[in-house]
Amino acid sequence: MEIYCQRCNPRETFKIPDFSFEEKKKLQKLNADSPLQAINAIRTLHAISLKDAKFVISHINPKYKVCHRCQKSLNEDEYTTCPNCRSLNFNWNLNS
Repeated sequence: MEIYCQRCNPRETFKIPDFSFEEKKKLQKLNADSPLQAINAIRTLHAISLKDAKFVISHINPKYKVCHRCQKSLNEDEYTTCPNCRSLNFNWNLNS
């Protein structure tokens, strides 16, 4: 899937792998502990560029339905744009 962030650069798209539920859980935890390790993990799991891996990590929200940038409420979409700051959020519901 290709996706973009209205806040970062709406003219540039990034390739996002189709992550499994377990990969999402692992990446969210790694991102909270060490974003650098999370970037390395994405690149190990999927053949994506460093630029795309950094994009993914910088847009994962640590809490479901809360914007990673401004902490405002989000909808339930898995990939959603914050209505307040216009930042893309990887809004993964991992509590299931």
